[in-house]
Amino acid sequence: MRGRQGRSRSPLLDQDNRTKWISRTIARFGRYNQPHGLRVCSQGSFSLTNLMESWGHREGVSRQEVLHAVRVHMFHEDGMQLRFEIKQKRDDTIIRVMPKRGLFAEHRSEGGRDWNWHSREDDCRQGPETPRNAVQDSTGGTGHGAASSSTEAYARASMRPIPKKAPLPPPPSYKAPEPRSSQAGPNPARVIPARVPVKVEEPDFDPEPETDEPDQKAPDPPPGEHWEEFEDDGKPWFYYSGPKGHWCCQGPGQPVLPYEMPTME
Repeated sequence: MRGRQGRSRSPLLDQDNRTKWISRTIARFGRYNQPHGLRVCSQGSFSLTNLMESWGHREGVSRQEVLHAVRVHMFHEDGMQLRFEIKQKRDDTIIRVMPKRGLFAEHRSEGGRDWNWHSREDDCRQGPETPRNAVQDSTGGTGHGAASSSTEAYARASMRPIPKKAPLPPPPSYKAPEPRSSQAGPNPARVIPARVPVKVEEPDFDPEPETDEPDQKAPDPPPGEHWEEFEDDGKPWFYYSGPKGHWCCQGPGQPVLPYEMPTME
């Protein structure tokens, strides 16, 4: 056992089985309040940074692997009920583990009323808060049919106002026309200077390397880091601006496409 100190205890699995192992482990953490050091709120939410500090770094699991596993296994096998919810904050990512199937209504109605983050402040001081938003209040947000689509689920998890339009770049700077010559009549004769021999020397330094272009590989689909949600004519869509450039996506399960910044004509 002494020889295993400082080594990752995560099992050696192929990609698919490793993703399943990560998602099952995270689900157990949110429901049974483990491991030691992980601050889990009464609703089963915790921050990604806290998860990495208490478990991920020790097991050799990266932040990208955690987000990938949560996205892949976000829904139960029926494709209707959520297993996880992700909410992106400015400084961190919040992961919520939903109650087990068949216990959702009981978990939400303990004490004869809905669980409310505002009424559970004492339990959540050590963990991230997840208040109810307008989408949950209008749809009821309880029962087996609460998450009828992935887009609706992410809309409930979003806590920031959604702008109606994506920001446009500033108009190009005005270029003044070149002044015309005030002289009248034909153009004066051009004076061709005499050619002087000049010795051309090669530069004694290497040219500066070109600046790195943004990675053209498409990022992982939303939600996640550097993704923002917008709404046009009542239809939500996602916009990415980060190290991989500019991308857009119509919603979870849709392809990630390059985003061309609009120009002012």
